Amino acid sequence: DYDLRNVDAAGVNVTDSGNRTNVTIDRLRAAEASIGATRVRSLSADNFDLVDLPATTDIRMSNVRAERLDAEGTRVDGLVADRITIEDRGPTTVVYSNSVRMASAEAGGAILGSLNIAGVRLTIRSGRVEAVSQDIDAGTVQLRAGDTFAEGGTLENVRIGQPVFILEPSGRYRASADMSLGGGIIGSIPLGAATARVNATNDNVELTGLNAEVMDGRVEGQALIALNSRSRSDINASFTGLDLSKLVALGAGRVIPFE
Repeated sequence: DYDLRNVDAAGVNVTDSGNRTNVTIDRLRAAEASIGATRVRSLSADNFDLVDLPATTDIRMSNVRAERLDAEGTRVDGLVADRITIEDRGPTTVVYSNSVRMASAEAGGAILGSLNIAGVRLTIRSGRVEAVSQDIDAGTVQLRAGDTFAEGGTLENVRIGQPVFILEPSGRYRASADMSLGGGIIGSIPLGAATARVNATNDNVELTGLNAEVMDGRVEGQALIALNSRSRSDINASFTGLDLSKLVALGAGRVIPFE
């Protein structure tokens, strides 16, 4: 389920011998491309090499670039992969890249700057997609003001450890990672260092092992954050050393002396 439009290629060589077909292309460009609901603008690759056998198909390409990618509300600009391999073995397809770079990414009101992701591996089996990579250093993340974050905010030194993402054919997804941040601010609430194990689905985000510095105090415990009206949010945590005058000011809109 893919489509390439306005294709320009150079150095094309096709060899068919018995059950084996080889296709090599020195340079491949497409003004637009789509993979399912994902749209790509200005896609290019060098040294495209395809080997097709009755039971397998292998593809290798280098210097893969895309000016922009749009997928279900997520936008990525300046996507670069030094080398991509695709191995199709009947019901299972594996896509691997040793390094993927993004100039910027925006999803769910969060805006990420330059990203370098190593060891990206996608396994596609019967319509089910599983994605893993090495740890990701996301740097500073800007939170756009909107329904999720009324006043916006900034998260600093964001790190994502051992990320795993699974997408089912039905559109249901599960994502998990060890996450940490060095500090930041959401609205008028200052954040210090924080760590948690994060598990996300279509319905909720679960934080376990939560340990965070917030409003000059600490929060430790776990939380379940609902993403729709069918789910219920629940927090089971201990709060210590909070600056209560700041907490009251958030609701009252003005500073009230409070001890």
